[in-house]
Amino acid sequence: MAEHQLHKKVGELLKKIAEENDFDLRLDEACEDIQCKKKQQIPLFLDKKGRENNFCKVDAMLLEGKEIAVVIEIEESKDDPTIIFGKYLTTAMSDCYIRGKDDIKIANKSVRFIQIIDTKNQNEPKTKMKEKYLLIEKKINENLYGCVKSYKIICVNGKRIKENDEDFKKFQKDLTDTLKEV
Repeated sequence: MAEHQLHKKVGELLKKIAEENDFDLRLDEACEDIQCKKKQQIPLFLDKKGRENNFCKVDAMLLEGKEIAVVIEIEESKDDPTIIFGKYLTTAMSDCYIRGKDDIKIANKSVRFIQIIDTKNQNEPKTKMKEKYLLIEKKINENLYGCVKSYKIICVNGKRIKENDEDFKKFQKDLTDTLKEV
């Protein structure tokens, strides 16, 4: 199986959504098609650019004008609570995005954070992970911090993500509906 299949599928979907809704899209290289020549990462910083201030690199970001509206993280391999909470917190603590000509301050409580979790390694329906994800989502939303104004987990089985598949259609609807709330 090729690397980052879910990242690439989400990247394709975000391109369509961004075009339809007039968002400016930034995608990490993992979300781009292999033929993409422009490789990029999406670093978030605290205070100013510098290695010591780089808190995280996110998978995708949607901008409205010169403001960051949505940050998206895709968990394809590790889905334990420490990873999920860690990705949220490092993003929440960040206050600027700097890359090339972009130098964008991130205002407090201004960003929707969407975490897409691949459930392909879970033994459905026996697993209790989906209930755990709902609890994580609830707890984070009760304790929002920093730049994050809302938090959403969307689960999808990456093995079954094909455009004609019902799982993909449900995932596409969940993501599109969540982004309409922006």
